[in-house]
Amino acid sequence: MSRYRNARPAPVHSMTLANAGKTPLAWRLLACVATMSLMAACASVGPPAPATLDQPGQHLMRYHGPRLEVVVSSRFAASSLGEPWLMLNVSMTGTRRVAARVSRDGLFVIAPSGERIAAPTQREFAEAFPEVQSLIHRAALASEPLSYAGGDKERCRLAFFATPGVAIRRPGDAHTSDLLFVNNRMLCSGPLYFPIPGGVQPGTWVLGIQLDEITIRIPFALERSSR
Repeated sequence: MSRYRNARPAPVHSMTLANAGKTPLAWRLLACVATMSLMAACASVGPPAPATLDQPGQHLMRYHGPRLEVVVSSRFAASSLGEPWLMLNVSMTGTRRVAARVSRDGLFVIAPSGERIAAPTQREFAEAFPEVQSLIHRAALASEPLSYAGGDKERCRLAFFATPGVAIRRPGDAHTSDLLFVNNRMLCSGPLYFPIPGGVQPGTWVLGIQLDEITIRIPFALERSSR
């Protein structure tokens, strides 16, 4: 499990929170984003590139930056506290005609404890399938569909993971790749999986996407149900 904890320094891309509701969750995420924006401003040589982060739903976070627009749903993760794997539904599209390069090695989450956990390889995911199989089946029934104004964009899937033994519904469903190239004519969606030592804990998490020139960090909160 040591490879999941390896952190690689990268420039932090600044973000601002726009149009978030005045809820305790939104204010906590605002504080998180403000802290990261300050760090980026202090570390950068020139003015930071514009980017926004808003919360269109209780378990939705949307990032819009100079290379990517990303929507993250954490609804299923919020109902799966204590599980050994974290599953997030993600959609992303490019913001330029020139494709952005997203690699599996550049995907990570930061736990509330501050631990950085990298995405597993397809081989590691397949080997852990008996452990994660039940979670995948429950997620298929309970995950939040991502309503995305994709217009006439070409649909594609995030092909970082393939589920062993699941029926193939479309050509390419069994294919996996360590790289994704996405431009403003494409909309790619799918689940991201991360093994979590000690289980998924409540608190503020961060999904990280390291591109060639910037690192996108999207905070989201997981809370225990009050019921």
